Amino acid sequence: MCAVRTLVEQPRRAGDAGVELTLMVLSVSTLGLTAVDLASGAVVRAGGGQLDDLSLRPFDVVSAQLADRAEPGDPTQPEAVALAGPPRPLRRLAPRRAERLLRPLLHPEWTHLLGFVGPSIPFWELDGTRPSVAVVAAPAMLGADDDGRLRCRFVWRTLVHDLPVATARSTGLPNEATRVVVALTPPLEGHCYKVVTGLL
Repeated sequence: MCAVRTLVEQPRRAGDAGVELTLMVLSVSTLGLTAVDLASGAVVRAGGGQLDDLSLRPFDVVSAQLADRAEPGDPTQPEAVALAGPPRPLRRLAPRRAERLLRPLLHPEWTHLLGFVGPSIPFWELDGTRPSVAVVAAPAMLGADDDGRLRCRFVWRTLVHDLPVATARSTGLPNEATRVVVALTPPLEGHCYKVVTGLL
């Protein structure tokens, strides 16, 4: 019998209320903050409301406290955490240190992006056991659709992905990059969609 391989095995981050997290920013988007917990190496996602007045870039290091009240688990975002307040900028991580943290998180080449083919997945197929964020090692380019909306195009497993970009207003993106941060959206009419939240 062949062993079943899974997606990137994500470490667990501290979950107790009041715990102070030190995070390396991966992306800031309309979906919120995606970051790496420096203590555990785990990926975390936090809501966007507390980020509106912050100007954060990939590899910035911030401090944030977990909220006193835990929110119910969201099967579409198993990495989600509730923060007690807006993250506090600390410093910027050196590229070599950032690379060491990113390397274990790169999406495995033998499986489809976020574990399924196509741009979306039915909400009821998600049970919280698969990651909702991927760091994809693939050359990518930004462009615009016929309505002027920003999109990102890259190739993964011989398939061309042309995904919408969901960046925050204050976030600037390079026109080209070698790594793409892809995340699942909350359900919309019963489906969760792949979107690009950052370029590295």
